[in-house]
Amino acid sequence: MAGGYLGGGGHSYLSGIFGFAADNVLEWEIVTADGERVVATPTQNADLYWALSGGGSGTYGVVLSATVRVFPNEVTSNAAFSFSVSQAGGVEQYWNAVSAFHQQLKPLLDQGMVAEYGFTNETMVVTGVMAPGQTNDSLQSSLQPLFDALTAKSCSQLTAKSLGVKLAQADSYYDLYKAEIESHLAGLVFPAAMAGRFVPRKVMDVNTTDLDTALRAIADRGYSYAVIALNVLNPVRNRTAPPIAPNAVQPNFKEAYSSLMISPRWSNSLPWSEAQVLQDQLENEILPIYDAAAPDAGAYKNEANWAEKDIKKSFYAGTYERLEDIKKKIDPQGFFYGITSVGFDRFAWDSAGRLCDA
Repeated sequence: MAGGYLGGGGHSYLSGIFGFAADNVLEWEIVTADGERVVATPTQNADLYWALSGGGSGTYGVVLSATVRVFPNEVTSNAAFSFSVSQAGGVEQYWNAVSAFHQQLKPLLDQGMVAEYGFTNETMVVTGVMAPGQTNDSLQSSLQPLFDALTAKSCSQLTAKSLGVKLAQADSYYDLYKAEIESHLAGLVFPAAMAGRFVPRKVMDVNTTDLDTALRAIADRGYSYAVIALNVLNPVRNRTAPPIAPNAVQPNFKEAYSSLMISPRWSNSLPWSEAQVLQDQLENEILPIYDAAAPDAGAYKNEANWAEKDIKKSFYAGTYERLEDIKKKIDPQGFFYGITSVGFDRFAWDSAGRLCDA
């Protein structure tokens, strides 16, 4: 957790109230490439603190520990539901309902809720709309406009009953997560090839026809989406948990409506050669469809494709130059290397797979 999760930024069901994980780091303890133990805080080695907090993992040193801010437990509620093409009354009604879901989710995110869900060209499964500080009754009330919109867009086919809405409440986030979410994630594995993209909030705030069309076209190619939707800049979060200090969390994630993981159909019984076919398809056919609808959206560096065409822009969004300067000071020989980490372009692979100076 003190490595990739905090170093990449770190999102969760609590991000709408408490921000990204990296926003809550008080202190880092690392060992640098020359063997020195270094402590970094907002006032001690402040540049290193800034870089470690969201600027990518495994590139500035070996993280020994991180001290983070904690918050009191409070009652938390969650809503889960799903719908399919057949339940919606047809393909067009289904995609109209998907679009309505995305629009109606916006005001909920502005209240500090976070949603995680997945969808294909056949089904949408909402694992959770999580509402820290809310009871089942208040969450039900907040969700009613969303349910009404789904009913309207499906010619009254989608109702609270057909959606199978399940509300759950617990006295703490941990208890609710363990009871309602953990089992859904236990068996998840990434396919051999996948990609990531943000949905910028500025795209969601205007006509989304192009975005809706792109999402549908990609799904019709057999791809699925795993999504986290959140708003870390909402007024509730700004009152409860502003960042400890400025940090290197991707600006394009802070401004995003959601982060998508775009995955092809995959089976571990397939030969590895099929992975390269899917990788090429993602790079050259699938992502261009999305990028035409949402140019320069970027992607979360922890949930994206290693062969992203513009790593510096997509994964670092204006922070790369400063991060590279810090990297050169703390690790001048480039001892710590990652294929998409800061300083990646200092080296290149030779035909035998060895790293050489570029």
